[in-house]
Amino acid sequence: NIVCGISKSLVSKIKAKDLTKSVAQILGGGGGGRDDFAQAGGKNPDKIKEAIDFAKNFVLSAIS
Repeated sequence: NIVCGISKSLVSKIKAKDLTKSVAQILGGGGGGRDDFAQAGGKNPDKIKEAIDFAKNFVLSAIS
């Protein structure tokens, strides 16, 4: 399971639903939610390292 929360002050730069959906796709799943909070799941836990690396780069790109 993937859970993502974004502070209200950062929602203009990064959306939890966008990050969660992208990470879930790497893991072979899907999900959704709001701009500040989202959940998802995936079927390929063996890709967790790839998903974490993607999430890190996604966030760093969005806030820089």
